[in-house]
Amino acid sequence: MVLALVGCGRLAPSQLAGTAAALGCWPYGVEQPPPTATEPVMLSPPPSGTGTPLPTLTASPTAAPTMPVCTPAPNTPTLTPSPTPSPTPWTRPTAAPPGGKDTPPLNLSNMPGYDQDPSIAIHPTEGWAAVVWANWLNEFPTEATVLVKVQDPHTKTWRRGLGVNTAAVTKGAGAPAIAIDPQGRIHVVFAQGNQVVITTSADAGRTWTVPDPIPLPSGSQGGRMFQLTIDAAGQLHLFFISADSCFDCYHAVHAQRASDGSGPWTWQEWLIADSKQLYGDIATAQLPNGTIRTVVAIGVGEAVRIVTQDGRNGAWVERPLNLGGLPLQPQVVAWIDLIAFTDAAGQSQTCVAWGQYSKSGLFVACSRDGGQTWDAPEILATHAAQGTEPTPDPAAPTPALEDNPNPSESTGQRGFHPELLYEPATDNLMAIWSLLDGSASTLVYSYRPAAGGAWFPVMTTTVSEPALGVFGATRRSAARNPRLAFAGHGVAMVTWMEIERDENLEVYVGGFLPATLLTRPEN
Repeated sequence: MVLALVGCGRLAPSQLAGTAAALGCWPYGVEQPPPTATEPVMLSPPPSGTGTPLPTLTASPTAAPTMPVCTPAPNTPTLTPSPTPSPTPWTRPTAAPPGGKDTPPLNLSNMPGYDQDPSIAIHPTEGWAAVVWANWLNEFPTEATVLVKVQDPHTKTWRRGLGVNTAAVTKGAGAPAIAIDPQGRIHVVFAQGNQVVITTSADAGRTWTVPDPIPLPSGSQGGRMFQLTIDAAGQLHLFFISADSCFDCYHAVHAQRASDGSGPWTWQEWLIADSKQLYGDIATAQLPNGTIRTVVAIGVGEAVRIVTQDGRNGAWVERPLNLGGLPLQPQVVAWIDLIAFTDAAGQSQTCVAWGQYSKSGLFVACSRDGGQTWDAPEILATHAAQGTEPTPDPAAPTPALEDNPNPSESTGQRGFHPELLYEPATDNLMAIWSLLDGSASTLVYSYRPAAGGAWFPVMTTTVSEPALGVFGATRRSAARNPRLAFAGHGVAMVTWMEIERDENLEVYVGGFLPATLLTRPEN
């Protein structure tokens, strides 16, 4: 009698046992399970009172017999018994640290309408970030919402966004500002009604205080273009542009108080004498004697003006910045970024970058003595003016904050909205900016040694080397107005506006390792 085992799968133990019982031998080529012992038999002791009690006895177990292996039929290939499979030991890999590698661009807002004027901050030691922006619908421009999204401090995942305004907000809310202090408190400043207000979260963005008004100069119609920074002594510094009662009149205001909210606000206005101060930024540095120096850069017409203050109530002193020799066009300064850092040689530096309204030029200047004197400004990128762009001179009415000037976007290259960071591992000064090339706009970067030297790549009206991209192409490649946050180590975070396919204006965010970008083979 011959039994054929048909099928491709492995037979179950019960099937093998049934086949062996029918054949009287174990199927050839299949490993026989180890012999099993019969259950031991308990021998009951004699009833009590019938003699000397005996110990409980157990019969020895009887091993199940091992069956002979069936003789293979003629011409059967020699088979090696199949081993019984056993699980392969698995070692859990070491988890990568959160944010330890580049974070591809993420649509952070993904909401109907216009999500605009984002700003970003990063915790100085823990590396988690927070983003603020304003969302509004075209039909309801005075019913905007100021939204904040925060990364979980442990997992670095983005939590659900929360609205923090409690009254009417118009369109971009004046371009909000955000900062995170060493204790993890998140500070957000924005325009609500005709007031400038601040709200704070002490639990990584889960709850927020009721927005508290900040004192304004007499006659102020509100604020815009907010910037925040926290100095080494724990003071929260606010810079903003006050809208005055006269037509097209603006001037810079500086205010400060302790970042823990204790004590009153102190503020100063008219840091320089000019009636049309449009953009600006603020940074602080600690002098060798321990004094905190506050440095402010203000855009006035086509120029950048620098002022400094030593101590909390010191006088504001203007520090000349010679713009002679730069290929400036008669256009208003449309963005300013200011940073302070100490380079690898121990030299304290303060650097400012700015762009022009028609996106025709980006420039950088640095100081090596706390903002008192400034090196000659450098060209980050320049692009030839083309066509008849709307390039207002200082006397022309200021473009509305919510306007998004797009001059000559059909041809040529233009750069705008530069942001700076210092990368300590490579000792380089780095700039992130928007490059408009025809109808596409992407985030690119340039760099030079912190000690000085030429910016790479060279991008001028006569020499234009290929741009270096921060990220890969997004769906629309329509990135605008980047804002950068970097704690001097780990991942740098950048947020920007992007026009999506449905023409909604969205807020994006991404992370990158500056040292990695600066050590790419093409660099």
